[in-house]
Amino acid sequence: MAPRAKAQVNKDDIVFFNEIDLKKDGSISSEYPCWFFDVHIEEMKESIASKKRQLKLGLVHPEMVGRVQAEVENQEKRMKEIENSKPKLSGAAQDFAYGEYKKLCDQLSDSMPTRREDRQGFVRPHEELQRLNTPYVSVDPKIAAACGIKGSKGKITGKQAARCVQIIGKALGENTNIERLRRDGGVESYKTMDGMTAKILERLAEGSKRAMDEGR
Repeated sequence: MAPRAKAQVNKDDIVFFNEIDLKKDGSISSEYPCWFFDVHIEEMKESIASKKRQLKLGLVHPEMVGRVQAEVENQEKRMKEIENSKPKLSGAAQDFAYGEYKKLCDQLSDSMPTRREDRQGFVRPHEELQRLNTPYVSVDPKIAAACGIKGSKGKITGKQAARCVQIIGKALGENTNIERLRRDGGVESYKTMDGMTAKILERLAEGSKRAMDEGR
């Protein structure tokens, strides 16, 4: 995607969750918007087509015709709502979303264990848990909010970042497979959480040293 000149992008310019994705209280009903799920959409289309064929061929019991017709109408209405809810990003909003998508991909790629580490059993479970659940990924608040995520001081967790990548990537027609972000690399190639692990270990070591000094 060729970058265009930067322009001001407002929060309302980027919308991934629409009315169809909201509960009665206005909160988001699912981590992913309805338009995200291709399999579900294809299954619904096939269900509609199948029922229409059965009605046309007279394969539906006369007493069930009205019910099946109502089901078809409801499913078609639902399909239209889902199709209308798909994001229509263009211009500056599209460029901005792509820029944030790329930044998120880069940060996730740097923090993920490499394929070799994963394959040879060098992945450290405690670091993976931190990577997934600790806010360390920088993201623009507009993008986080559009993805239904509330960050902490401009940071989101690895798990939340992966969700953002999938939602934005789907909207832009880009890669949504998080595993494809994993580098090939060798052992000890972690760049986890911008040095967060090292800092935590340093603090733990300092705390242990103070405890030993105080116990003398």
